[in-house]
Amino acid sequence: MGDGSDPATHFGPLISRPQRDRVAALVDAAAAAGATVLTGGSVPEGPGHFHPPTVVTDLPPGTALEVEEQFGPVIPVIGYTEVEEALARADATEFGLGASLWGDEASARALAGRLDCGTVWINTHGDLRHDVPFGGAKSSGVGVEYGYLGLLAYTRPKVLNVRGPRG
Repeated sequence: MGDGSDPATHFGPLISRPQRDRVAALVDAAAAAGATVLTGGSVPEGPGHFHPPTVVTDLPPGTALEVEEQFGPVIPVIGYTEVEEALARADATEFGLGASLWGDEASARALAGRLDCGTVWINTHGDLRHDVPFGGAKSSGVGVEYGYLGLLAYTRPKVLNVRGPRG
């Protein structure tokens, strides 16, 4: 973690102290509810709005860390027994910006269309391209960024309708 403008930095600060504190509170609440913090989790001493990369497991269903958009370097890893259980938990939120599926590519492709979100990554996460539209579903995001559809968000079409000659 360090200065976000330094090329050697892998994790820069969050946007503000309130955002850093919100992410920390989500991790703390998950741990208090019985989740396991495998790595990270503690806000470092010193200046800056830093939160370490954090991995959390064993979240009880409905934990805020699972169902809210946190916009921080925290990944909740949720185990499952049946695929239908995993899909239900993934969609049991009012948000749907993006999701990632990990494992056999053919199986993941078959599940991707069933998730209620704007983007699904398979065996990767957060891989954004400027030539591919990116937008959310449900209460996530407004409109689309990137790609042709994203460019349309910055345009205002005007239709000129002229009646042809009668004759």
